[in-house]
Amino acid sequence: MVEFNYGSELPLKDELLRSVEPSVCPVNVAIAVAGIVGSNDVTRTVRKDLEVLADSVRSHDIVEVMDAFKTEGFPSDPSLLSEIDRNRIDVALRQKSGNPITLAMILAGVASQIDLDCVGINFPQHFLVRIDRKLIDPLHMRIVTPAEMRAWAKRKGIDRTPLFSRATNRDIALRMLNNVRLALGGRDRHVDALRVLDYKALLADDSPEVLVEKSEVWLDLGDSGMAKELLEQALELIESPSFKDMVRKRIHLLRGSKVELN
Repeated sequence: MVEFNYGSELPLKDELLRSVEPSVCPVNVAIAVAGIVGSNDVTRTVRKDLEVLADSVRSHDIVEVMDAFKTEGFPSDPSLLSEIDRNRIDVALRQKSGNPITLAMILAGVASQIDLDCVGINFPQHFLVRIDRKLIDPLHMRIVTPAEMRAWAKRKGIDRTPLFSRATNRDIALRMLNNVRLALGGRDRHVDALRVLDYKALLADDSPEVLVEKSEVWLDLGDSGMAKELLEQALELIESPSFKDMVRKRIHLLRGSKVELN
């Protein structure tokens, strides 16, 4: 079982905040998240593994880069890893598998060592990277086209735009932390999920969304009083009328009032 490294309150706060600086390589985000998940300080191990992997690539041709990753065994079957481990870059490097955003961070780490520009793409329900102006699907380690991904989004019923927005380090951190939080909730590890949301709150200043997420976890823990208190705090910060109305209804339901949903 993965053990969370919480020895003190948010011990990796500084590492996480440094990793989201715009000038920092996004692989540092994945290293910070792996530490939060409980791998202690994985920086040295991850950097060494990335260096070894980069030495096996050493090409500026993106087709050759993808071929090199496949020669090294990427990607292996992600079902062999738990949902939590798929978010750990140290495990992903060792097992040559992970979820799309974790594999994308491996690509970013290798690209930085061989002087290739790598940009994360905040594709909904997936994650892509752009290396040397080519779009890459990290989950399958292959070059894809925008048209191909638009068709994929259509099949998934995704109508959100833009589809290909550039992901900041902060975007990446929030997505990775959200993945971890959902994986923990799926295993009924709600206390650990709350701590992950504490880290998420560091990156989402005064975010009512995080407060609402915390209220949901407290409900899973059976504490409706704390859930209601968090929703009331969120209500003071919400600007969207529809979001505010939804939270009000949740508060009323927790108070035992009947609410007409429309």
